[in-house]
Amino acid sequence: MIAVFLVFAAILYHEWRYMRRKKRKRRTIAIVLGTAVLMLLGMEVLYLLKDRWTVISVMEGIFFPLQRALFFEK
Repeated sequence: MIAVFLVFAAILYHEWRYMRRKKRKRRTIAIVLGTAVLMLLGMEVLYLLKDRWTVISVMEGIFFPLQRALFFEK
């Protein structure tokens, strides 16, 4: 988890330095860095919930009702 944070921090620093050097608008910097922070938070949440949450549970939640409706199961 620390490695993921360090990689994201390095990417954020690189993006921030690049945008400052190219004189990008504050809004652009905020959008790019905000998106990166949201992705970091998403990665951390997925890492913390990896034992409780799986992709298959989401897929079953979506497609099981459709399967029941298609095959007229109760």
